Amino acid sequence: MTLVKVRKPNNVFPSIFDEFWKEWPGTGTTTDWVPAANIKEMDDRYHVELSAPGYNRDDIKVAVEDDTLTISGEVKVENEEKKENYVKREFRTGSFKRSFNLNGMVDVEKIDAKYTDGILTIELPKVANEVKKLKEIKVG
Repeated sequence: MTLVKVRKPNNVFPSIFDEFWKEWPGTGTTTDWVPAANIKEMDDRYHVELSAPGYNRDDIKVAVEDDTLTISGEVKVENEEKKENYVKREFRTGSFKRSFNLNGMVDVEKIDAKYTDGILTIELPKVANEVKKLKEIKVG
């Protein structure tokens, strides 16, 4: 399985100034967040754990298209009341997207995903490889 990096294009020619101002207080912009992933290979499957705390099951989407596993999530805060005077606010809202190339090694019909306590667990069963027997052909 191969990791495919996905980056939202901000503009065609990012500059050093874009990087400098990206997290400057008061600009309203922050860096893109990508959840951490642990991937274990076992004899019969791949086991993926993705750390995505603060999401609900309905916020997370798992899909396979063109042999690429894509995991995405989005949290929206609606009707936020501005009664509190925050000095700093670090609770995350927004979205993420991660993609992994399956290289034809996963049985996509048997993929299973569960989300519990902020951890998305995905079981990716490997495609069964039949062991080909050697067949000798008699030369006549």
